[in-house]
Amino acid sequence: MLPAAKKAGPHHARNKIKDVVAELDRMVPLTLSTRRQRSVLESGRTVQQLVEDLLVHVRAVVERDAIDGDHGGRRAETEEEGVCASLIKEGMLGSATLMMMVLDASNLTITSMSQGLLSHFKGLPFVGPVGQSAEHFVAHEDKKKFAEFVAGMVRAPGEKFESEFRMITCKGNFAARRFGVDQGCCENGNCILLLSTRDEPIQQ
Repeated sequence: MLPAAKKAGPHHARNKIKDVVAELDRMVPLTLSTRRQRSVLESGRTVQQLVEDLLVHVRAVVERDAIDGDHGGRRAETEEEGVCASLIKEGMLGSATLMMMVLDASNLTITSMSQGLLSHFKGLPFVGPVGQSAEHFVAHEDKKKFAEFVAGMVRAPGEKFESEFRMITCKGNFAARRFGVDQGCCENGNCILLLSTRDEPIQQ
C-alpha cells in the first residue's frame, strides 16, 4: 500500500506564493517612477508597488482592447502583454498584507478576496464574504454610493477610480470600518479593487 500523501503545510503555501509573486514581478512592466531603496523583489519594487503596477498594466490593456474593438479589430494577446490570470489570483489574492477584492460587476458578488482583506472577516459566524453580494457587507448609508462607484467603473473601463466606503467587518465582534479604494479598474465584467483602511473600526 502506498503511503498517504502529506498535506502541504503553511510553509509550502508561503513558498508557492513567493514564487508566484516573483514571476509576476518579472512579467509586469514598471510604470511608477518612485521606488523604495529596499525590496524583496528583483525589480526593486515592494509587493504593494507591484500590485499598483499590475493595475496600471491591466487598465492599459483594457483601454487598448476597447480602442481596437471600436475599429473592428481584435488584438492577439502576446506573452509580453498578457498577465496570466492564475498568477494574479494565486500571487496577489494569496497575499496576507494586500487588501484586494474582485467583484462580478453584473450583480456585485464577491468572487475573490485577498488573505489580507479576508482577515477582517475571520470572525464571521457564516460562510463568506466570497460568494456573497458585497452589498451585504457595505454599510447601509454607503450602499448607493458603492453601487454607483462600481457602475462608473463598468461604464469607463481602463480609467482610474478612487472612492471610500464603510464595510461591516468581523474579527470577533461586528464593526463598521472605513475602507478607501486606492485604485480600481474593470475588465470583462470583473472589477478589481485595491483597498486600504482609513480609520479604526466602530463596534456595532
